[in-house]
Amino acid sequence: MEVMGITVSIALSSSRRFLDLLSAGFYVVSGYEYRDFLGDFVPFIRFNGPEGGGVFPLMGDVFLPFSGHYCVWCGVPIGEGAPLNICGDCYSSRRGIRFRLIVEGYSSFEDSSVFELESDLIYARYVVYIGVFGNKLKVGVSRFDRGGSEYGFIDRLIEQGFSSGVAFGLFDLITAQDLETDIAREFGLLTRLNFKNKLSALTSPEFSLSDLEDLAIEVLGFIGGDAQIIWFGSFDWSFPLDFDDIWSGDVLCGEVVGYRGNIVFVSDGSSILAVNLNDLVGRGIVDWEV
Repeated sequence: MEVMGITVSIALSSSRRFLDLLSAGFYVVSGYEYRDFLGDFVPFIRFNGPEGGGVFPLMGDVFLPFSGHYCVWCGVPIGEGAPLNICGDCYSSRRGIRFRLIVEGYSSFEDSSVFELESDLIYARYVVYIGVFGNKLKVGVSRFDRGGSEYGFIDRLIEQGFSSGVAFGLFDLITAQDLETDIAREFGLLTRLNFKNKLSALTSPEFSLSDLEDLAIEVLGFIGGDAQIIWFGSFDWSFPLDFDDIWSGDVLCGEVVGYRGNIVFVSDGSSILAVNLNDLVGRGIVDWEV
């Protein structure tokens, strides 16, 4: 098995203007990503607003007041917990359908004609990955050239905070999503790993690389056919092992003292708070200082 070193690069996507926010001057968190900053990968917050989209690093001292919940694509106000953090119109748009095929899965669509209409998405190249977080293992699917970058699926593994991972490929979307379900059932792996599961696993011994390699060989035999292991590797993270509470509220203020995937640790001077970056998506930023 060959361990490959891959340089991660993420291309910015263009953003639509937020017409309903023009007068208010709000910006909306549309996601997060990791970028190379002075030789280290750090989290960057993506945002959309009246002047388009952009990013800023989440490091050092931060002061971020939030207000309301908005569609991350068009900016209209939406209720907390809206599906995929987008409004109903965006959800049913072609862009929304393509996004849902990836995130919710092809099996969530009763009308199979959508597969023919979106054949370029269905028959693109995908990997099935297994990621390690402490003693927990998650199986998932990602586009091989996610973000327009060769081996861009590695960005997805970093965003989830895995300590190591292995990827099998290459498959069309339907085959990959079916394999995800089958592998999870056969080997007892998770298909979802939420914030609290990750927090509980932070202090657990990491599933070893040698055990992951053994599992990868078993999974490859289970998949069969022409499938191959196309990537196997690990990541290093810097974060405090202890934290005092989980952040919630409308103001995030303090010093970033560590991060791992979607978990960022912020010290407010008296305690260390664990912040779920996924909870920031769709929140309106009133103003910020970084």
